[in-house]
Amino acid sequence: MPKSPENQSNTPGATAGNRRTRYGALTAVLITAAAAIALFIGVIGERTAQRYDLTATRTYTLSDRTTRLLRTLDMPVEVVVVVNLGPEGQADIRSVQRIRDLLAEYRARSPRLTYTIIDTATAEFEKHLERFAANRLFRGVRITHGEIESGLAAGGSFVRHCQLLADRGLALDVLGGPAVIASATRLAAEVPRLTIVIDHAGNLRVDGKPPPGDWREMMEAAAKRSNVRCKVSAIMENTAANPAPREVEYYKPVLDALWELFGAERLLFGSNWPIWTRKNSYSGVV
Repeated sequence: MPKSPENQSNTPGATAGNRRTRYGALTAVLITAAAAIALFIGVIGERTAQRYDLTATRTYTLSDRTTRLLRTLDMPVEVVVVVNLGPEGQADIRSVQRIRDLLAEYRARSPRLTYTIIDTATAEFEKHLERFAANRLFRGVRITHGEIESGLAAGGSFVRHCQLLADRGLALDVLGGPAVIASATRLAAEVPRLTIVIDHAGNLRVDGKPPPGDWREMMEAAAKRSNVRCKVSAIMENTAANPAPREVEYYKPVLDALWELFGAERLLFGSNWPIWTRKNSYSGVV
């Protein structure tokens, strides 16, 4: 039987009141549910801390091997990252943040691992350098070709920090393509007491033939600076062939040129592990 008009509440005020009551009750239920979920997550989080990699490329997901290594560290390990975030530097802030986040993942797996990121553009550089120079295992820092060029153009703190390295008997490794050779030579003249090491022989492309004339000329100029060294590394990685040839004769034209220019006293060997694993084995490199 339909209700009589006098028993129905169809007035606008009554309808709005009913809606407010219903919405109010629903809001209270949702708030209570959210609070319960938050409490549950908090309790679980306190008992079992979890970290999740939500990046599309799984950037911060560590391999099982890396995780096992971190969890079995039996001594304190400090990772030191040297960057230049100043106006004269080449470091990308986002890249540095990714490194910081990845190191935080390492740290989460082992309390024995700590890390320090040093910005050479700040006054903190000298303080950190003093601390690390006291450790006999700390032998210097490495920068890129772009950092040399922009640093020399700006002068100021870059040259002063290079002099600080020289004062403490530390070396500066430089990394880049063949053009880094000329930049290293300029820096060697600017800071003559600084030992400069050209990594990977300037990343020359090795093809079994004598090195090109322009590379030879730049290396000759660098070798005239007594404070310049050359590191024989990444030679196999810079071959066109894959896997890289194992025959010494293939590399002899480059090795002979470096020996002639720098001699035994100013040549260093580096295996370039783990990059060499892309083209060869450790025994093949040695």
